[in-house]
Amino acid sequence: GVVNGFDNCPFVKNEQQWDGDGDGIGDLCDNCPSVPNNDQLDVDLNGVGDVCDNQNDRDYDGIADGRDNCPYFPNAAQVDTDGDNIGDTCDTDDDNDGFVDQADNCPLMHNLLQFDIDDNQRGDVCEYDYDDDGYDSRVDSCPLNNAIWRTSFLKHRTILLNNPREPANLLWKIHDKGQEVELNSYINGSVVLLGDDLYEGFDFNGVIHILQQEGKVMNTFYEVGIAFDYQSLKKYYLLSLQNINGLKRVAVYVSRNNGRNPANEKVLKWSSPFDWQPGSSYNLKIHRRPLTNQLRIQVKGVDGGATVDSGVLEVDQQKGGKIGLYATYTKNVIWSSLTIECNDK
Repeated sequence: GVVNGFDNCPFVKNEQQWDGDGDGIGDLCDNCPSVPNNDQLDVDLNGVGDVCDNQNDRDYDGIADGRDNCPYFPNAAQVDTDGDNIGDTCDTDDDNDGFVDQADNCPLMHNLLQFDIDDNQRGDVCEYDYDDDGYDSRVDSCPLNNAIWRTSFLKHRTILLNNPREPANLLWKIHDKGQEVELNSYINGSVVLLGDDLYEGFDFNGVIHILQQEGKVMNTFYEVGIAFDYQSLKKYYLLSLQNINGLKRVAVYVSRNNGRNPANEKVLKWSSPFDWQPGSSYNLKIHRRPLTNQLRIQVKGVDGGATVDSGVLEVDQQKGGKIGLYATYTKNVIWSSLTIECNDK
């Protein structure tokens, strides 16, 4: 209802136009809502403006303690069902109906009567929609998080890891309601298409395909894969299918950025030989459990062949964050059949 020329958040609905720090940027889209910063500088691309990005993060979930609704327990998604500024992870009554969660048959939906006609320990009002987001829990990819119900990369940002301040003029095509992404531009460096949603524990499943380039020889070094637990340029993990001068493998990296070049500052956590080929499709699975520091990677050719399985790895540098699609020195890559299911068990 506010004309863009006068709207302090032209891309975010905010009819009240609140601007607590008076910097001309509405609170709902201000990366420092309590400190004036109309330049919105965010050098490490963690979503927090530089002028207020100076706090500790004691639980490693990517949310600074001063903004974290659960500062002592990792909860990157910051789910707060009843809006009391206490995250569900550390709230004993998530829906504020007077019944503690352990005794509440609908802990995410206000239900004073606690009716349960079929006596299955799930209240009638949340029988088919546990988180009250309007979507049946049987098709909801995150049934305990009312901010996510299906996987989609329609909302995203593009980050050039080699030069984050440069505009990313790349040709992306997004299909299947955000569950298939195609990269048609050549990447002279490293890029991540980063989804907007925040995840804690999750199961990722997807297919990756590098198209053959007729009449062209591909670089002797290129990578494709998935970035996950992304919190900033300095904090993320990578699952990468690599070709390094003919050496082909699957690898997992953790970032270790010192401010020079985020694409190069990463440490190998695990790798395995894997003879993958352009022109073929590969299924990627990532099982991530931040609360127990567990990670498992599985890669297999869609048409059969060997499977690479990392087994359970221990990784504890980051505990949750965003998920993105990663490529280095290549083009014509398709990520398809993308699904991410929230899972902390």
